[in-house]
Amino acid sequence: TLLDEFIEVYRLRPDKDNECGIRINHALALFYAVKLLKPTLVVESGINAGQSTYFIRNASPNVKIWALDPLEEPICAQSHRWIDQSGKTTYFVGKHFVDITQHKWAEMVSNKTIDADTTLFFIDDHMHALSRIKVLAKAGMKHVILEDNYKIREGASNEDKWGVTPKQAFFYIDPKRRSAAEWYFQNMVSYAEFPPLIPPIMAKKALFARKAAGGFMAWQDKNEDIVAPILRPDLDKGDEKIFHDIASKLELNPDMVDVVSYKQFMNYNQICYIGL
Repeated sequence: TLLDEFIEVYRLRPDKDNECGIRINHALALFYAVKLLKPTLVVESGINAGQSTYFIRNASPNVKIWALDPLEEPICAQSHRWIDQSGKTTYFVGKHFVDITQHKWAEMVSNKTIDADTTLFFIDDHMHALSRIKVLAKAGMKHVILEDNYKIREGASNEDKWGVTPKQAFFYIDPKRRSAAEWYFQNMVSYAEFPPLIPPIMAKKALFARKAAGGFMAWQDKNEDIVAPILRPDLDKGDEKIFHDIASKLELNPDMVDVVSYKQFMNYNQICYIGL
């Protein structure tokens, strides 16, 4: 199955913890989206240690990737960046960095350098989400995945908290975000949040404090504002076996009593697909 294929790719991931990057829930979403959409080009805004590049490449061996990051080296004490050796990834990093809003997308579409219908943007840069999506929409781009689709008052940066993600605009009554909600409503063709692998109730034995910035599920949450998970090991014996097999293959604790296992399974931030 596709899930089995992904779990094997995830087992061989270059950074087992990926402290400041995507973990299993968002990696699965990205992997699946690339498989489904079959883009000819994926533009990554924010690559840090290169983990997302790794998943894109494994989902599509032939896709072109443009990897954008202002830093030459990863943050969060991650020792090195995974570099794609296929020859099909172009790196705009460090002194060669060009921000996603500064590329001449419309001109490239016009001269057929890229195809708007088959270009996928993966935004994971903790910058002002709405302003970046507006630039892409104006240039006629069609496909965007927003990795950090933060809820209200959550975020690792001020831009996360006030950058008006779709989650912030649509799911909370806030007059300050009304104009953003209206823009999204008028300009988005489609919007879908990718589901987490398992429900947060599976972490009921984890006693870790909730991260103030958000981005993690907690078993105490009512979860009325997230989509249903892929597996329900809390309710279904078959799903329970699948989950335990996944945890075993990844050498993680299904009860998530250790912080590494907890972060791997509970790191989820409403990652979403935006069709423009």
